[in-house]
Amino acid sequence: MISDEEAKAAQELAKLGQKSVEAASDAGGWLTKTFGKAFDHMSEAFADKAAAYRVRNRATVVAKTRAHLEKLGVTDFKAIDFRNGIPLLESISDEPEESVQDLWAAYLANALDSSQQSVVINRLIINVIKNLEPTDLPVIRRLAAEDLSIPVHDPIRLDHEHFSVEEPDLSNTFARLTALGLFAFENSGSVGFAPDPEWKVACQMEVNTELGEFRATPLLMLFNRSIQQPPSSN
Repeated sequence: MISDEEAKAAQELAKLGQKSVEAASDAGGWLTKTFGKAFDHMSEAFADKAAAYRVRNRATVVAKTRAHLEKLGVTDFKAIDFRNGIPLLESISDEPEESVQDLWAAYLANALDSSQQSVVINRLIINVIKNLEPTDLPVIRRLAAEDLSIPVHDPIRLDHEHFSVEEPDLSNTFARLTALGLFAFENSGSVGFAPDPEWKVACQMEVNTELGEFRATPLLMLFNRSIQQPPSSN
């Protein structure tokens, strides 16, 4: 139990915190102009709305996941272990963008499908999705259209013309995908080795941008498999 004096002090501190936010917003509105929605979200936290914001994001992804599972006809579900379930829920809760929520839903549906033994909830894929920007998604969808699991002699080669994204946005996206481990960057101009004519291997893709050449890693193959969309019900 706290004393009346302590309770009164707590109330005054709460009022001071709210007044500080209001004063900052009124004083030219520079914080709102500078941080936009981020500042609005901070203000909402003072009214204890942050929890509702995160619950709403989770509920949206759950609804989208259920729709995917129904399209897949999944009735037998895999369990998600606690170690990976917590960062998954935290990441979903913090994502308000509908396009990225669609990606989370596809991943979660595939991971829950017991027939998809190669797709599981793990921190590598979680880290990739949570760090994507909505502007990356047209590139992600185009990359996912290629089946990297087929062993080939010559790599799939893509360039700016294959993507509906302008430079330098395309280069920025591939720089981000490289930082997340989906691609390796090669700008040395080296020719490389000449493989045997019978030599074939999976996960071969090269993408050329104004920055240089990006080469797919095995994580991209795993990522594409994890976010594949359910078949259309036409």
